[in-house]
Amino acid sequence: MIAKMRFPSSLLLATALLAGGLADPALAQSSGEHFACYDIDPAGRFEEMPVQLKDQFAAYEGVVIRPVSLCNPVDKNGEGLTDPEHHLVCYEIKADPIGSAPRAVDVVTSNQFTEQPMTAVLPPRLLCVPSKKEVL
Repeated sequence: MIAKMRFPSSLLLATALLAGGLADPALAQSSGEHFACYDIDPAGRFEEMPVQLKDQFAAYEGVVIRPVSLCNPVDKNGEGLTDPEHHLVCYEIKADPIGSAPRAVDVVTSNQFTEQPMTAVLPPRLLCVPSKKEVL
């Protein structure tokens, strides 16, 4: 089956993050590509895979369940592309913390759209990985 993509389902953009403080907007402005993400209907069977993850919030052990979106680099507002070959595939994951981990973390994010306080609810649900894409 060929993936069915019609309209982007989300937009990923570089964002500066600082837990419990102010984020640096300059960092977000210089941190890379924007991506338009499309829901996908993957062909073939996907074998679940174990994974260990560690980010600034906690360490996790889990399983990669299935691919859910393809993210293409986009030239937003004529800003250009840094690397037009760099794509992402995002996978649904189920992850449990290793040891103690917070259930949520209050952060401030800053990007070209806004600076905004928010609560990151843990654990993660998606893992996006760099990927190569070929149009069939």
